[in-house]
Amino acid sequence: MAKEMKTKFDKYWSSYSTLLAFAIILDPRYKLQFLKFCFQKVHGDSEGSIMYYE
Repeated sequence: MAKEMKTKFDKYWSSYSTLLAFAIILDPRYKLQFLKFCFQKVHGDSEGSIMYYE
């Protein structure tokens, strides 16, 4: 059951991560460094950095 939940989480998070990223950037309370931090926490250091620079 956990594998199915992880698969669904990865499926839906990947489609919403870009939308959430734009929302964070447009919100003046947040900075781009926080976005990079979140991507690195969710996707790992190397992949998170790549997503940050895209």
